[in-house]
Amino acid sequence: MENVLAIGQRSVWGALLLLVCGCQTEVPTWGQGVWGRNQGGQEVIPLGSALSEIVIDPRRPYLYLADFDANQIYVVSRTTRQLERQLVVGPRPSDLNLSMDGNQLYVALSGGTEIAVVDLDRQELLPSIPLTFSPAYLAAGRPPYLYSTSVLEFWKGFSSYGQTFLLDAQAHTQTQLPQVGLLEIDPTRRRLYVATHRQVLQYRIGLADGQLELEGEADTEGPVLELQLSADGRRLYTISAGYFAIPEMIVTHNLIDSRKNVEVDMVEVFGTDPLIKVGELYTGAFPRAVSSSGQYLVVAAADSAGGSLGAGFAVRYDPLTLKPLETYKLVGAPSGCAVVDSSTGLFYVAVENPYDLRERFGDRHDLQVVALGRLVSSQAAVPVQRQPQPSVSADTLLPSAPATADSAVQFAGRSQVRVPAGSFIMGSTEGSSAEAPAHLVTLEAYYLDQYEVTVGQYRACVQAGSCEEPVDASLCNWQGAVEDDHPINCVRWAQAQAYCAWVGLRLPTEAEWEKAARGTDGRTYPWGEDFDRGRANYADHGIMQRTRPVGSYPDGRSPYGADDMSGNVYEWVADWYEPNYYAVSPSSDPQGPGSGSLRLLRGGSWWFDSNQMRTFHREPYHPADTDVDIGFRCARSAE
Repeated sequence: MENVLAIGQRSVWGALLLLVCGCQTEVPTWGQGVWGRNQGGQEVIPLGSALSEIVIDPRRPYLYLADFDANQIYVVSRTTRQLERQLVVGPRPSDLNLSMDGNQLYVALSGGTEIAVVDLDRQELLPSIPLTFSPAYLAAGRPPYLYSTSVLEFWKGFSSYGQTFLLDAQAHTQTQLPQVGLLEIDPTRRRLYVATHRQVLQYRIGLADGQLELEGEADTEGPVLELQLSADGRRLYTISAGYFAIPEMIVTHNLIDSRKNVEVDMVEVFGTDPLIKVGELYTGAFPRAVSSSGQYLVVAAADSAGGSLGAGFAVRYDPLTLKPLETYKLVGAPSGCAVVDSSTGLFYVAVENPYDLRERFGDRHDLQVVALGRLVSSQAAVPVQRQPQPSVSADTLLPSAPATADSAVQFAGRSQVRVPAGSFIMGSTEGSSAEAPAHLVTLEAYYLDQYEVTVGQYRACVQAGSCEEPVDASLCNWQGAVEDDHPINCVRWAQAQAYCAWVGLRLPTEAEWEKAARGTDGRTYPWGEDFDRGRANYADHGIMQRTRPVGSYPDGRSPYGADDMSGNVYEWVADWYEPNYYAVSPSSDPQGPGSGSLRLLRGGSWWFDSNQMRTFHREPYHPADTDVDIGFRCARSAE
């Protein structure tokens, strides 16, 4: 599975175990004129290697593939789709994962006792991370933490003799964790998933110490062979063997092999908030790999249970309805090594080459490139019992020009902008179902902070004894190497609420926040309809920096004069979250649902791309949790 950030994706369970003792040669391994393979005009990148894992680099135009037998990493260009470089990393690379900032590639060396580290800018090896065990699977958490499971040794049923560890890459310490299994991590490093025998466990990750707290669990149809998390972290996919499968049927070289699925014809689909099964993807064959990014959800399957001349196909599904949309032919049986590039609409999958004469030395794979086509953004709303609401249009019901900003006023030692009373368009039909429908909302006049609350402002509250210290961790601005004019981050909802109360203010409602961000003309971004990368601090093509001083992007100011309403840090608002609330919300001064389990964040951040920066985007989040890209601003009603 793939790791994407905002971002990138990876296949944790797909660390294939390929037969022993590889043999390197320059003999070509593909094409009808060589071994008889007829690829029928389908694009194949010839590698002839025992591929165990593939990840896509969201910051650079590359794919990285692990060759289990040859002890090296292949760097493949996503532009030319050609092999550009080979880098020897160590014995038996079985799993790959990108660091949180996307600058390093971690490689589990199952044939040794270390994790190799690759500097992706220079494409050079850095000092490795020493271990006391042989790592099979890994997941990179927030620096300096990683999670790794050792090679699996099954001797009695499914009693595991492997171990899973929390690693501190700086202190070179390792702490054993209670569960052993395959690993997948949320792109924001907030949750870790561990697939054990016939179960998936969901853990919340401690921001400061990387420790795990069990949050949910779900049963699967059988022993899990493949585990993959969608790019946005909201869906989890598993491929299982038959319920009565025994270890000898699914484990090769102490690693799980998805090609051992010769019974189950579907992929299980789980929602992650909470962790619960929501559906299945039926293939009519034997799934080997699944990959999901953006609007692309693809399953690669073998059309037979085995055989030296087995072939396969890929199926693209609707990620919302889970219905199959299109089928693509593969030139060989697929492995668990696959990834979809949502920016180009291409699906990369390792396929077996039955015509490779070196087959007697071990399995050989080439990389097939499947063109899925570019998709137009479209998401259907979830059917609910709706109250009658008028159809709204920015062109017909509201002024075509946005309201202009009043002069900023000073209050409680801060600059605030005034948002006059009146109506505006809230929500959109172009986003997710939770952001629909677009509807008319009327608000009384109010004031909103021009800037996000800064480190210096929050420190004054802490020193006065009225606010708790925020979490102190890597990339958190509290006690960090930033100036006081950066936004405070790593704050929980209650901490934001407490600060606003201390200065005689409150958190804005979701409706107040959205009107201040988009004005009265229903614009998508605070500055207009077209995205402009020079107007906000965000993850530009996956290039994540960190916070910037508040007000650093004056050209991105909202119609009422509020800065950083898109980007820099996500902002807490007062409301509880309910996905269908817009269908039943009042038209005047909505305050949100009366209760719930999640609060709301607005505005996107430096960590995410432009999709999260749309003025109508809603981001549900647990109020007791926080992250390196979460801050807030305050509001007050006009007198």
